[in-house]
Amino acid sequence: MALFTSYQKKNLTELLSHAVNKKRVLTLTALHGFLFGLAITPVPIFPREWLPAVFGEELLDVSDEMESERLLKSLFSAHNKLVELNDEKKLIFPFDIPSMSVKELHFVEEWCYGFFNVQLLRPDVWILSKDIEGFNPKGDVIDITACSAIVVGAAVPEKSSNFFNQTRMKESFAGKTPAEVKARLFALLPTAVATLQIYACAIKNGLIPKPRWVLPQDSPKVPKIGRNDLC
Repeated sequence: MALFTSYQKKNLTELLSHAVNKKRVLTLTALHGFLFGLAITPVPIFPREWLPAVFGEELLDVSDEMESERLLKSLFSAHNKLVELNDEKKLIFPFDIPSMSVKELHFVEEWCYGFFNVQLLRPDVWILSKDIEGFNPKGDVIDITACSAIVVGAAVPEKSSNFFNQTRMKESFAGKTPAEVKARLFALLPTAVATLQIYACAIKNGLIPKPRWVLPQDSPKVPKIGRNDLC
């Protein structure tokens, strides 16, 4: 599945190239994962929060205001399209993992890294363990924390044990080699993302209580998280 249309890809690639912090800005694949996560998150996340999570706090190096607006318009348009697809229940995990080569799996990791950066903006929604009455995910994915841990494991593999130790999936990964853990993670990933979507939809529609969260301040502090410095 193509993550973006050719027109979107051209404009978004140009937009990302204008980031001041070249080491902090998301890749195009990670950006899709980020926008996907943003589209399904059931509580508000305002642009003043999520734009620094995409580009870094320094944002863009564009001298012309009209050019900046044009470039950002392509980003908001792509975001709105994913929101529309999610509302129509047509937004799905974009990779057919069984058909991918081992070398191609790094795109899945990048996508999950973008998704995970959205989760960090609302960790109380996605990360903390929850006993949710009336919500019963099927299969191997047994709670929302485990689903989020699967995304973390794919996004930041070297830190995955820190998250799995907090879930009921701890035992299923005990004694496994890194290669076995990775294979298991990728096998579970589509179901994990779909389950997170169902969970988010249930919150949005009032079927389960909305988690408590703190309204952002005027100048929010967006965590700077890299693959090697996960808190």
